[in-house]
Amino acid sequence: MLRKAVQMLGQRGLAFTVRRALWRIHYQNFQRIRRIRERCNGDAPGLVRFLGKQFELHPSMPGVSEELVLYGVHEPVATRLYLETLSPGDHVIDVGSNIGYWLLLAASRVGESGRILGFEPVPASLEILQRNIKRSDISNVELSPWAIGRENGAAQFYESQIPNCGSLLKHR
Repeated sequence: MLRKAVQMLGQRGLAFTVRRALWRIHYQNFQRIRRIRERCNGDAPGLVRFLGKQFELHPSMPGVSEELVLYGVHEPVATRLYLETLSPGDHVIDVGSNIGYWLLLAASRVGESGRILGFEPVPASLEILQRNIKRSDISNVELSPWAIGRENGAAQFYESQIPNCGSLLKHR
């Protein structure tokens, strides 16, 4: 294996070799989690530890839930930048709160002096979100069961098989 790595390093360079090694680690973790789920008859883990509290996942798993099981973080670079952007006392509008990943990150950063408005139109996701907020003991969040768009009024919301990919636009 070392021989192959040295050969790849010589042929493709350091950046490619490191990316390939990281991809392989993530892929092996992903396969390990899939095997665990298969042994559990396909049942997804219901809760993970997030921000020091129990965090309920969406039962269908693709998207943010699967990333949290595999890596403990969703979109690591975006998460880091998001947290760097927020300050105590900020007010945040979270459109499409889903199960609460970004909302709870914001709440942890803005503190009690900040305020968060969350919007989630999908009833199943909203129920999970409400439970995640309750488990987190935060009180500076106000939720609304609406989608946000350019115009006022009723609209069709299209759910996706991946829970965090719903939209007011119909995908083909």
